[in-house]
Amino acid sequence: MAPTRQVAPRFAVGLYRVSTAEQGQSGLGLEAQEAAVRSFVASQDRVLVAEFSDIASGKDDRRAGFQAALLNAANSAGCS
Repeated sequence: MAPTRQVAPRFAVGLYRVSTAEQGQSGLGLEAQEAAVRSFVASQDRVLVAEFSDIASGKDDRRAGFQAALLNAANSAGCS
């Protein structure tokens, strides 16, 4: 019998964003995004290692959550 090959876990970082404070306060936009990302990550046999969110325009890539997600993904081996 051939030895079982270990597959390295694959990781993911979630980033959720809404444009307005009203959307952020309602939680509905962020909650829907979180559910969709978590479902996708699970369907791809990945491990969600961190989640970040922003309540700001997507035009500004200096957003704190966006920058933190990029840094976290860059520092996590096997992260996408």
